[in-house]
Amino acid sequence: MMPVPVLTLAAVLFAIGAVGTAVRRSPLVNLLSLVVMGQSPVVTLLACATYYGRPNGHVFALICELIIVIHVAIALPLALEEGPVAEVEAGDGVDVP
Repeated sequence: MMPVPVLTLAAVLFAIGAVGTAVRRSPLVNLLSLVVMGQSPVVTLLACATYYGRPNGHVFALICELIIVIHVAIALPLALEEGPVAEVEAGDGVDVP
């Protein structure tokens, strides 16, 4: 029997992530929604690898998890950043509107 409940879970995870990305405007919420969407193929890979009894899907799922973690590590400081990095003051030789 095919792992239909697990594949349904993967589809629901993808749908929740897609709705969260489309509805919210906050960069942090968008990042978390993209992470939830990224978990969907990982769940699918693990379900199919377990069903067919091959370890290749587990290895590829681990690689996908590492890619998701790297993306979050890079994007999280950018999503949490508030305002410009350096304030420019009048009189520094730069015209500030």
